[in-house]
Amino acid sequence: MKILIITSKFPRFENDPQPPFVFLFAKALVGLGHEVWAVAPHDKGARGEEVIDGVRIFRFRYFLPASMQRLSYGPGIPTNIHNSLFAAFQMPFFILSEIALARKVSKVFRPDVVHAHWGFPQGLAAKFTGIPYFVNFYGGEFSMARKFRLMWLLRWIVGRSAGSFTVTNYYVNMMRDAGLDMVRIPIPLGVDTSKFRPGVAGSGDIRKRLCKKGELLVLFVGRLVERKGPDYLVSAFQKVAKQIPNARLVMVGGGPMEKSLKLQADRLGISVNFLGEIPNAELPEYYCAADIFVLPSIVDRHGDREGQGVVYAEAMACGIPVIGTGTGGIPDVISKDVGLLVNEKDPEDLARGIIRLLKDARLRKSMGENAFKLVQERFSWGKIAAEYIRIFGQGMKK
Repeated sequence: MKILIITSKFPRFENDPQPPFVFLFAKALVGLGHEVWAVAPHDKGARGEEVIDGVRIFRFRYFLPASMQRLSYGPGIPTNIHNSLFAAFQMPFFILSEIALARKVSKVFRPDVVHAHWGFPQGLAAKFTGIPYFVNFYGGEFSMARKFRLMWLLRWIVGRSAGSFTVTNYYVNMMRDAGLDMVRIPIPLGVDTSKFRPGVAGSGDIRKRLCKKGELLVLFVGRLVERKGPDYLVSAFQKVAKQIPNARLVMVGGGPMEKSLKLQADRLGISVNFLGEIPNAELPEYYCAADIFVLPSIVDRHGDREGQGVVYAEAMACGIPVIGTGTGGIPDVISKDVGLLVNEKDPEDLARGIIRLLKDARLRKSMGENAFKLVQERFSWGKIAAEYIRIFGQGMKK
């Protein structure tokens, strides 16, 4: 099958720290014997066209000079629009450039199916290719649609598609409430289980560098933004440190809250290792070095929340127990036998959960083993890609 993917995020260069889930999906499709081309936004330092792991990538420039393109990468289109009027100004240019390149590539490639990742604006570009198309929704489309009164456009895009998908039951319910009735049972984002696995080489060296002998490592991986709840984790860790002095908190990721979090840690008198952004290819070493993984996501002031949380599944793939909150799509990933769900915005409850796992090595081992098995069963990209191919085939026969 020939598949054209249209997306707003794709690796721009080797070891790009941006989440690579759409690329990993495309790579899995290639691994199953399918031909995959992709249309994605350009960014400074990225090539206009290249092939990576069998996926042929075409990138569209939507503003000049390239260094002034502000819309797509970083925290994502909805957040960039909210934070920058200049980014919002670029949206019409982005849409027209994406449609133009998608049409051009589809005429050359002649795909059997077009797969748009994000309902808007990628779904709109898919519609204008004239090829049967499917749409994946990830949640950010809704904040943009409500902000710009475009829910009618999302319904129009879905209504003319061959099918639409989302990643968790939370979004299934949200979409159905919005009248997007074609949404199927959720298909989660996957994990590259060849890289994210227990006992990755180098994890021992990472642990020695970050911890003294006998210390317990608590790991956070995510952007340092309100939605990820890093300030609640720092607050909770003050209580953890009092009961478990040999606990060590390591935070991987960059973002606008980094300075305030460092000041918060100093004010509370706790030691936190802030490592900044780490290339995705190196993350397995950090997961495997940890005793537990914690990401206390919240519903932020704009109503944004975790759609699924791929990092939980990545940690689980490495055999690490996880702690999250019951917001958004997180409960679809974390069951009681692989980790703990705590109350959002509640440092006391979060501290209790961390302390419980750090004090019980047997429970950590059991949850870690269950987490590894669950990822193999539900979150392997190979199995997820095969399910999409099955549905693509059914949709094309209609």
